[in-house]
Amino acid sequence: IVITLCGYIPRLKTFIKSLNLRLKSSWSHVPNTLKGTPMLYAITHTPSLSLQQCELTFLESEPIDMHKATIQHEAYCAMLERCGAKVITLHENEALPDSVFVEDPIIVLDEVAILTSMGVASRREESQAMEAFFKAYRKVEQILLPARIEGGDVLKIGKTLFVGESARTNLQGIEALK
Repeated sequence: IVITLCGYIPRLKTFIKSLNLRLKSSWSHVPNTLKGTPMLYAITHTPSLSLQQCELTFLESEPIDMHKATIQHEAYCAMLERCGAKVITLHENEALPDSVFVEDPIIVLDEVAILTSMGVASRREESQAMEAFFKAYRKVEQILLPARIEGGDVLKIGKTLFVGESARTNLQGIEALK
């Protein structure tokens, strides 16, 4: 893996990172017809009822219609399934406002999952549920404070990781990822 520091990569609140998650198909919950066939898995999280209190860096807070957010999340999951992904929706962090943004607390690579140190203190609790889930499938490493890094500042293309320094990812976090 090559890690490259970029001048700035905008934080995209999408689940592109979860689309890079390829899990072995030898687990009990995978149908026998898929044994031995790599399958694309997408990890999502249900929107928290406290989503209105989410941490915003670049936008002003606006009212969130939770009914609409739930419908949009369901549509997003359905779209991922239509694209061939097996969607796994987590519920463990429902009390945490930002838990729907699953790409931030963990960086998932083929070889290892890396718990991030999260640049905002209110989000650090999200990592516990991610570790509990991913340790069944990957070796899990952790980046510790004062190094700060969030997965939304990391872009993987092939074997190269591009990392943007931001308000939530510092140079120590980037160095710790190396």
